[in-house]
Amino acid sequence: MPKQALESLTESMFYLLMALTQGERCGTEITAFAAEITAGRVKIGPATLYTLLGKFEKEGLIAETSVLGCKRYYQITPAGRAAYTAECTRLQLCLQNAAAAAQGAFAPAALPGKELDDHDQSTLQTPLAAHPLPTV
Repeated sequence: MPKQALESLTESMFYLLMALTQGERCGTEITAFAAEITAGRVKIGPATLYTLLGKFEKEGLIAETSVLGCKRYYQITPAGRAAYTAECTRLQLCLQNAAAAAQGAFAPAALPGKELDDHDQSTLQTPLAAHPLPTV
């Protein structure tokens, strides 16, 4: 099945929406927010920023609220807040899955019509907890 548009967000998309959950902002404030909250790990460049702003505005996730000089200000819409919340939930589930795998709470099962081979059997005997999640 093809992936739906905006079914999951890139980091830049996620931090752009996160910035707007804090209130109305212009592009430079959005990029500064992303850089600050991630300690410089996420840098949203101008081309990415303005591409995303245009896409999100077209999709109804954000709305332009005002123009002061050359600065355009945006706010998140209810649809944008829903997309942000859905992405937060998806990321939390990813972390829960990773924690479960690290604790050995998940083991692959044979697919219907396929028996587990010797490699699969040995994999099942190796606890996944031997490969803990990195600390972030």
